Amino acid sequence: MTRSAQKKISIPVAGPAIRTFGRVRHFLPTVNEPGTQIRLDKRNLAIDPRYQRKLNEERVRRFSAAWNWLACGVIKVSKRPGKDGHYYIIDGQHRWAAAMRIEEIRDLPCIVFELESPKEEALGFLASNTEHRNPTMRDQYAALLMAEDPVAQRLEVHAKTAKRVVGAPADKLHISCVSLVMRFIREDDEILTAVWPLIADIAKDHPMHARLVSGVYGLERRLPNGISLSQARYGDRLRQIGNDSLLREIGNYCALEGTGGEKQCAMGVLRAYNNGLRQKLRADFDGVPGYGSNY
Repeated sequence: MTRSAQKKISIPVAGPAIRTFGRVRHFLPTVNEPGTQIRLDKRNLAIDPRYQRKLNEERVRRFSAAWNWLACGVIKVSKRPGKDGHYYIIDGQHRWAAAMRIEEIRDLPCIVFELESPKEEALGFLASNTEHRNPTMRDQYAALLMAEDPVAQRLEVHAKTAKRVVGAPADKLHISCVSLVMRFIREDDEILTAVWPLIADIAKDHPMHARLVSGVYGLERRLPNGISLSQARYGDRLRQIGNDSLLREIGNYCALEGTGGEKQCAMGVLRAYNNGLRQKLRADFDGVPGYGSNY
């Protein structure tokens, strides 16, 4: 029996604010009252960086260089309880940032929602952006954390363990393969947790490549009971092989197969591990399904 055949950890959905329709997750604030449309002084608008995505300067430049009121539409904002005098932008921060650069613009058309907390605003951000366009999981991550999504919270724990930050760029300080790691957390966080320190060690001083994460995780879930890459005997050999050699072997095997899913990445790690050994490490690649996503 392989590791993946054991009991999985169940991670609950983060409360009633999240609805799932097919493969699409809809994030809905608990407040469901119509907003009020008014014009607001642009100086009274603010953003909360805890859940908003990072400003894209190129988008702001395009908006400000060719301002159009029809394209601007209305800015969705939250009127928080309190007396700081600011309305917090839920959707429209790039349009607002562009307007701040145009002296002639004094105020902006806004639709104001009275939300109870920044958490409600974060859920509003997710609802608005998921419906309008599909932001990357990196874009959604900060808002998911504020909305207390349990998968995002687990990823934050893993990131701290690896001494990295979730997001871009793909370098030695960040975890950029956000969607992939969150998928593995949902699938079997027990297995991911077992090999996560090993992945962090191998990728130390390197970008944490999706193929490495997928390969080590995928091999771990295919190993017989009682054997784990987290054990010193196996983990030390992978550390010795190193990040670059593992990625090279994974790439070679994916090229041979013509696809780069989790199963192929795991086979690449296994081939690198077994290279030159008389006593080969064995894994079950028939009884455990793999994913076909390319990395």
